[in-house]
Amino acid sequence: MSAYHWLALPIEHPTLRSWTQRLLLIKQTTPSRITLFLQISLFTFMGYQSVQSWHGINVVPFDSGWQKLNVQSYPHFKVGYLLKEKLPTGTYLALHEAGVIPWITNFRTLDLFGLVDKHIARQPGRMHRKFDLNYVLQQSPDYMIVSIYKNDAGKLYSDQQNVNVLLGSAAFERQYVLVQLIGNFGLFRRFDLPSSHDKFKN
Repeated sequence: MSAYHWLALPIEHPTLRSWTQRLLLIKQTTPSRITLFLQISLFTFMGYQSVQSWHGINVVPFDSGWQKLNVQSYPHFKVGYLLKEKLPTGTYLALHEAGVIPWITNFRTLDLFGLVDKHIARQPGRMHRKFDLNYVLQQSPDYMIVSIYKNDAGKLYSDQQNVNVLLGSAAFERQYVLVQLIGNFGLFRRFDLPSSHDKFKN
């Protein structure tokens, strides 16, 4: 096989079913400088395709024609900045995607997914499906921000299993009230906190 014949082979070819195999084949059949160029090109293409396939990020053009990532189009950025503006400093916030929002707000957070919470992380089950309702309610966060939707009857539900457990809990219903819908996120406030505790209109 010549140095470039691999490019013409279909992806179903048994020896080229993974990108790793393609890179190894490049290394074995081409001079070092060409190898480096092809590897960089292939990784760049793979990265670009990965970004394009991630619906949460937009790719926007520079005037020059080059492209950049418009990362802040991701809805969590909007939610994070809004919470930072509307909620008081020192808020204790529970949420199930503890990345962008805690970074923007600098709030103390309770990770409902358990990726950064030892107790939930050690519960039985698969990642993102571990949960302990009693533990979460005992932590008594000031607010909870979770992904929710409304069905035709106006009933709230979520695409996250742990949120549906919360919504179906009488204890949660007694302790928290829905304050604001922000896109597909719902912000709940602890009942004993006055409406004046935040800047959302009730």
